[in-house]
Amino acid sequence: MKKAYKEFYFITIFLFSLLLAYIVAFQCFGVSKDFHGYENYFTNQYVTMEPFWRPLQWLNIHVVHNVTVFFFLITFISIFIKFYAVYLLEEKYVIFFMIGYAISCFFLHEYTQFRISFAVAIFVLEHEWFMKKDFRKSLIVIIICTMIHYSCILLLVYYFYCKISRKQLYIIIPVLSFLLVIILRRYCTTFDIIKKLLDFIKLNKIKEIVLKKSFESKAISYKALFSLRYLVFLMIIIFVYIKLIDKGVYTKGLLFSFKAVSFSLTCYYLFSTTGISTLPLRFSELFLPFYICFLVETFRFIKEKSLGFIILSFLLLLFSRTYLIMTGII
Repeated sequence: MKKAYKEFYFITIFLFSLLLAYIVAFQCFGVSKDFHGYENYFTNQYVTMEPFWRPLQWLNIHVVHNVTVFFFLITFISIFIKFYAVYLLEEKYVIFFMIGYAISCFFLHEYTQFRISFAVAIFVLEHEWFMKKDFRKSLIVIIICTMIHYSCILLLVYYFYCKISRKQLYIIIPVLSFLLVIILRRYCTTFDIIKKLLDFIKLNKIKEIVLKKSFESKAISYKALFSLRYLVFLMIIIFVYIKLIDKGVYTKGLLFSFKAVSFSLTCYYLFSTTGISTLPLRFSELFLPFYICFLVETFRFIKEKSLGFIILSFLLLLFSRTYLIMTGII
């Protein structure tokens, strides 16, 4: 019976991954914001990309001449890895995770930004090295992911974040980050602070770079600061910490996703202090897909399963709407 279940899950994951890869490759919900940019990446040899993509760029220009093939294969591998990794964590809830991912994160990650999505998939594949605090193996994963998307250099910070032993700090740090943004918003952005510091220590060259970047910086908006999605995540991790983690009632999967969501929230609020709207979203979204793992893992500890299912479904629909609006699909 166990073998039959394994085969069922494997085939389901395989077929569902194929379906989502087809949707991305042929842009079935309309052309995404980044699609033409990616087409240009793979058809123009003068466009520079991360090292991982350059051989594929050359292959498409000189041999394949069809970017759809690459979009399909990369998306399929990315989605299959994520779904299968969740299956290994908790097979009972993998179907719920697949549906939840398909109606939310999928539209921003695979459908719009498939490069960083592929990097996240590689990280998911080897996330255990981060949990085991194996620096050498984690560093290899960080280097590979950074070669796929430069934003993944942030994984180096995440490695040390995972090493925090006092679990209450995974609540305290994002909450303090949130409060920091509220305080800074009234006075300045982090760029203003850096400029004053550079004035004091006379580093003119670096100051020029900061000044150039600060022109992109705007006042921190209350809309970004009080984003319902992130506030809900903040409340959920506080609730889960009090009810489960502080009492030692958790699985490896719950602890991993708890740390990932905590780090994501910290990134969102800290990068919000720059006043550059793209930064908090880009860096927080690197880890935010694990919120579904977090919800799914939390679900197993809810006694009233029907009530838990209703709550989780409502949250997924709420976040789904956010992703669909964010990507311009609705």
